Amino acid sequence: MKLVIAIVTLCVFSSCKKIENIMDGTENLPKQIQETNDGMKKTNEAIRKQKIGVAFGILKDDKMRANLVPIPFNMMSAGRMMAEALTADEALLFVKNYTINLNKAQAVDNYPPIDEEKFQHERMADYYMLMLISGFLPDATVNEIILKESNQGAYQNIMLNILKLRVDFNSDMMLVMGVLGLNPSEKDADGNYKVLDEKSKLDTLGKIEKAIEYNEIVEKVCDLEFAEKVDIQVEGFKLKPLDKELAKKNWTLILNRAQSDYKAQSLSKDPVKNETEVKEYTERFNALITKVKSKTK
Repeated sequence: MKLVIAIVTLCVFSSCKKIENIMDGTENLPKQIQETNDGMKKTNEAIRKQKIGVAFGILKDDKMRANLVPIPFNMMSAGRMMAEALTADEALLFVKNYTINLNKAQAVDNYPPIDEEKFQHERMADYYMLMLISGFLPDATVNEIILKESNQGAYQNIMLNILKLRVDFNSDMMLVMGVLGLNPSEKDADGNYKVLDEKSKLDTLGKIEKAIEYNEIVEKVCDLEFAEKVDIQVEGFKLKPLDKELAKKNWTLILNRAQSDYKAQSLSKDPVKNETEVKEYTERFNALITKVKSKTK
């Protein structure tokens, strides 16, 4: 009799709990959570694809492509947005398709017709587009590409193209031209880069940190065991092969410029705060210099 009562009580309790769950909506909670997660994934994927579409539209816009020299500033933000939104597979396929287009050296079978000068300008703009995207790809995406393609993957050659574009972007465009104000394509009689902008100085800690950030990306590629194979060839373009010593040369350049240009200064007019900040800046500068020196060895 006690056993029967216990079973009946348990059933009643379970039924009551089930009714309570139904009333407060918790019975279907796992299903609701899954549906919500699925909905969020679809929404996030739609947003990601929309970003790619918007960024690509900007990158192909004539106004954004009008001024490419010395740096295609108008294309930079869209290049970053697209690079950050692309998956590894999408990046490989995109660079593959546009590399094929780039190697069409003459304007043929175009509709509407396009003159040769305009066609070559578009080729250069497409090259810069690939450079921006390759340069701005997140490290995780690049690592995935290398892991997938470096052992005879279907797009191994495209991986090598992306890595070369990535080096050119971060070394030539962002570091040498952007931060240091030098011309990576022209040297003086002593073998030093010619100056593009005399006002460009490594005179703040932020600039030094940026220079280090860009060259660390270059260094990662130069340190790859297959670095000598990293390259891209475009019909009619004079492109330099990868210099495996480029990162070390850049470290020396950064070191010399930082030691020459930087002086710890505070903007504060308060003497005590000024002294404290100068001391802090000096310590941070010395730490950065120590880091760069270790890279030159």
